[in-house]
Amino acid sequence: MVAGPNDDWIDAEGHARFLATDWKLSSKSDRGGFRLEGPDWTFTERATNKLPEHGSDPANIVDHGYPVGAINLAGQTPIILVNDGPSGGGFINPYTVPQCAFWKLGQSRPGESYRFRVISVDEAQAQAREMTQRCTPDSLE
Repeated sequence: MVAGPNDDWIDAEGHARFLATDWKLSSKSDRGGFRLEGPDWTFTERATNKLPEHGSDPANIVDHGYPVGAINLAGQTPIILVNDGPSGGGFINPYTVPQCAFWKLGQSRPGESYRFRVISVDEAQAQAREMTQRCTPDSLE
Protein backbone atom coordinates (compact mmCIF):
# COMPACT_ATOMS: atom_id res chain seq x y z
CA MET A 1 0.00 0.00 0.00
CA VAL A 2 0.97 3.64 -0.35
CA ALA A 3 0.50 6.20 2.38
CA GLY A 4 -2.33 8.67 2.06
CA PRO A 5 -4.35 10.57 1.42
CA ASN A 6 -5.10 10.94 5.18
CA ASP A 7 -2.11 9.18 6.77
CA ASP A 8 -1.46 12.24 8.93
CA TRP A 9 -4.57 11.39 11.00
CA ILE A 10 -2.93 8.18 12.35
CA ASP A 11 -0.17 8.44 14.96
CA ALA A 12 3.23 6.71 14.73
CA GLU A 13 2.08 3.87 17.02
CA GLY A 14 -0.98 3.32 14.82
CA HIS A 15 1.15 3.17 11.66
CA ALA A 16 3.54 0.68 13.27
CA ARG A 17 0.66 -1.49 14.51
CA PHE A 18 -0.99 -1.46 11.07
CA LEU A 19 2.20 -2.73 9.41
CA ALA A 20 2.90 -5.35 12.10
CA THR A 21 -0.61 -6.87 12.04
CA ASP A 22 -1.96 -9.81 10.08
CA TRP A 23 -5.34 -8.32 9.07
CA LYS A 24 -8.09 -10.92 8.63
CA LEU A 25 -10.54 -10.56 5.74
CA SER A 26 -14.04 -10.44 7.23
CA SER A 27 -16.95 -12.50 5.95
CA LYS A 28 -18.88 -9.18 5.89
CA SER A 29 -16.86 -8.14 2.83
CA ASP A 30 -18.52 -7.63 -0.55
CA ARG A 31 -17.84 -6.27 -4.03
CA GLY A 32 -17.81 -2.72 -2.68
CA GLY A 33 -15.33 -3.20 0.13
CA PHE A 34 -13.12 -5.73 1.85
CA ARG A 35 -13.61 -5.36 5.62
CA LEU A 36 -10.58 -6.14 7.74
CA GLU A 37 -10.45 -7.42 11.31
CA GLY A 38 -7.58 -6.46 13.59
CA PRO A 39 -6.52 -4.21 16.46
CA ASP A 40 -7.88 -0.77 17.26
CA TRP A 41 -6.38 2.35 15.72
CA THR A 42 -4.77 5.30 17.46
CA PHE A 43 -4.92 8.80 16.10
CA THR A 44 -2.96 12.06 15.97
CA GLU A 45 -3.96 15.30 17.62
CA ARG A 46 -5.32 16.39 14.24
CA ALA A 47 -7.97 13.64 14.43
CA THR A 48 -8.90 14.05 18.09
CA ASN A 49 -8.87 17.85 18.39
CA LYS A 50 -10.65 19.06 15.26
CA LEU A 51 -13.38 21.41 14.18
CA PRO A 52 -16.94 20.11 14.78
CA GLU A 53 -17.77 19.91 11.07
CA HIS A 54 -15.38 16.94 10.83
CA GLY A 55 -17.63 14.85 13.10
CA SER A 56 -17.09 13.48 16.58
CA ASP A 57 -15.24 10.22 15.81
CA PRO A 58 -11.47 10.53 15.17
CA ALA A 59 -11.95 8.71 11.83
CA ASN A 60 -14.56 11.26 10.64
CA ILE A 61 -13.59 14.00 8.22
CA VAL A 62 -15.42 16.48 6.02
CA ASP A 63 -16.69 14.58 2.97
CA HIS A 64 -14.06 14.11 0.28
CA GLY A 65 -13.34 11.82 -2.68
CA TYR A 66 -12.07 8.29 -2.15
CA PRO A 67 -9.52 6.73 -4.49
CA VAL A 68 -10.19 3.18 -5.69
CA GLY A 69 -8.16 1.01 -3.34
CA ALA A 70 -8.46 3.41 -0.40
CA ILE A 71 -8.25 1.77 3.00
CA ASN A 72 -11.26 3.59 4.40
CA LEU A 73 -11.39 3.80 8.18
CA ALA A 74 -15.02 3.64 9.30
CA GLY A 75 -14.63 4.04 13.05
CA GLN A 76 -12.23 1.21 13.94
CA THR A 77 -12.99 -0.95 10.88
CA PRO A 78 -10.65 -0.62 7.91
CA ILE A 79 -12.36 -1.30 4.57
CA ILE A 80 -10.44 -1.62 1.31
CA LEU A 81 -12.66 0.15 -1.23
CA VAL A 82 -12.66 -1.86 -4.44
CA ASN A 83 -14.18 -1.12 -7.86
CA ASP A 84 -17.83 -0.98 -6.74
CA GLY A 85 -17.07 0.95 -3.55
CA PRO A 86 -18.25 4.49 -2.79
CA SER A 87 -16.48 7.36 -4.51
CA GLY A 88 -16.62 9.70 -1.53
CA GLY A 89 -17.72 10.21 2.03
CA GLY A 90 -16.74 11.34 5.49
CA PHE A 91 -14.15 8.81 6.69
CA ILE A 92 -10.38 9.05 6.55
CA ASN A 93 -8.28 6.95 4.20
CA PRO A 94 -4.84 6.57 5.77
CA TYR A 95 -3.57 4.25 3.02
CA THR A 96 -4.35 3.17 -0.54
CA VAL A 97 -3.84 -0.25 -2.09
CA PRO A 98 -2.46 0.39 -5.60
CA GLN A 99 -3.99 -1.24 -8.68
CA CYS A 100 -0.91 -3.45 -9.09
CA ALA A 101 -2.04 -5.40 -5.98
CA PHE A 102 -5.69 -5.81 -6.97
CA TRP A 103 -5.03 -9.22 -8.52
CA LYS A 104 -4.17 -10.46 -5.03
CA LEU A 105 -7.34 -8.95 -3.57
CA GLY A 106 -9.43 -10.62 -6.27
CA GLN A 107 -8.19 -14.05 -5.18
CA SER A 108 -8.91 -13.54 -1.47
CA ARG A 109 -11.47 -15.43 0.57
CA PRO A 110 -12.98 -14.55 3.96
CA GLY A 111 -10.73 -15.66 6.80
CA GLU A 112 -7.50 -15.12 4.87
CA SER A 113 -4.95 -12.65 6.20
CA TYR A 114 -3.19 -9.66 4.69
CA ARG A 115 0.13 -8.20 5.80
CA PHE A 116 0.74 -4.75 4.37
CA ARG A 117 3.97 -3.01 3.47
CA VAL A 118 4.55 0.57 2.40
CA ILE A 119 5.70 1.32 -1.13
CA SER A 120 6.12 4.66 -2.86
CA VAL A 121 3.82 5.93 -5.58
CA ASP A 122 6.74 5.58 -8.01
CA GLU A 123 7.18 1.92 -7.03
CA ALA A 124 3.43 1.27 -7.38
CA GLN A 125 3.46 2.80 -10.86
CA ALA A 126 6.53 0.78 -11.86
CA GLN A 127 4.86 -2.43 -10.66
CA ALA A 128 1.71 -1.53 -12.63
CA ARG A 129 3.78 -0.96 -15.79
CA GLU A 130 5.58 -4.28 -15.27
CA MET A 131 2.27 -6.11 -14.79
CA THR A 132 0.83 -4.52 -17.94
CA GLN A 133 3.93 -5.52 -19.88
CA ARG A 134 3.72 -9.11 -18.64
CA CYS A 135 0.05 -9.35 -19.57
CA THR A 136 0.41 -7.85 -23.04
CA PRO A 137 -0.13 -10.45 -25.79
CA ASP A 138 3.32 -9.75 -27.33
CA SER A 139 4.98 -10.77 -24.05
CA LEU A 140 3.11 -14.09 -23.88
CA GLU A 141 4.93 -15.66 -26.83
